[in-house]
Amino acid sequence: MERRLTLLSFEYVHNEMMISHDIIAQMPLILRTNLDRIKSRHLFLKALKRDQYDPTKPLYVSLDDIASPTDHVFCCKSARTSIELYDMFLRSL
Repeated sequence: MERRLTLLSFEYVHNEMMISHDIIAQMPLILRTNLDRIKSRHLFLKALKRDQYDPTKPLYVSLDDIASPTDHVFCCKSARTSIELYDMFLRSL
């Protein structure tokens, strides 16, 4: 079961978020993160036009930040917005 969940996370991160194998290999914690958390955080960043996962470009968001265990840290560090706005977004999904 765990292997299947890891594969689902990998497929989403690689195919939907367009993250290279090299970057995933550097930050494997993302593969152990709940897929719903990855999806909702990615979609939120995309809605804010902050879904930049290339470390060589400005406004870079680390996969480790997406895997952050708390919404507060994710909102402050990655999305640079309030947790209230993120909560409203989650309710709209």
